[in-house]
Amino acid sequence: MKKPYLSQTERSAGALSTLCIVLGAIFGATWSALALGHGGELAAVLKDYQAAIGAAVAVCAAFIAWHNVSRQLAMNLLTREEDRIEEALPGLRQTSEFLSRLISTIELERPDGVIAALQHHHGLRPDIDSAVMIEMNMALASPTLKRRIADELHRLMNAAGYLAEKRHAQARNAEAIMVHSLSADPADREWKVKTAQNVIDELEKAIRQNEPRYRSALDTLKETLREIKAKIERFESLLPRIRTIVEERIEAAAS
Repeated sequence: MKKPYLSQTERSAGALSTLCIVLGAIFGATWSALALGHGGELAAVLKDYQAAIGAAVAVCAAFIAWHNVSRQLAMNLLTREEDRIEEALPGLRQTSEFLSRLISTIELERPDGVIAALQHHHGLRPDIDSAVMIEMNMALASPTLKRRIADELHRLMNAAGYLAEKRHAQARNAEAIMVHSLSADPADREWKVKTAQNVIDELEKAIRQNEPRYRSALDTLKETLREIKAKIERFESLLPRIRTIVEERIEAAAS
């Protein structure tokens, strides 16, 4: 039969408990024998040390009580940790799967194409509260985790939406240049083409200035995914060990 898991502290405490019980039994037996028999001088000596012996036995009894309470507290902590992990894992797995799908889609797109891709593949749109989609895809996650992902997605989609808007404005001005280039009036054509090109250049400048904001939002989302995956791995490794310890201690207590 497999021996129950005991830490070094528990083994030491168990040995001390056994020693206290043995000493208590020896003291009790000796005292009873002397009280019923003719202990003579030994009885007188023990009588002189009665208070000290009683204190020693009391200390041993207190230690045994403390040890039993400590074991029960440790068991309670283990079972609470087991319950916490079992409650958290489903939501963490849902979140990991959801973010993995989103990030896989995002990484296939240019920054200005992210909004359209998320809308097409995942139903995410800037005009729809991301909390709605999160509730649909992360129903088992904790409220704290839902709020965190909602905030991070909001930042990402705002940054991507800004870039998409500027790219679309560039495209409209590029079309305007093509139209203006057909103008019969050379002066009018030159002025309109130059104006449209200046707008395109300004838009490109704004895009380059805001791309780091988009990259930062995406990096934050990726880091969150890595953190969640690491937590899942840690919990999945820890849970069987906790269950084993709890089961072994229950068996040991029942035997």
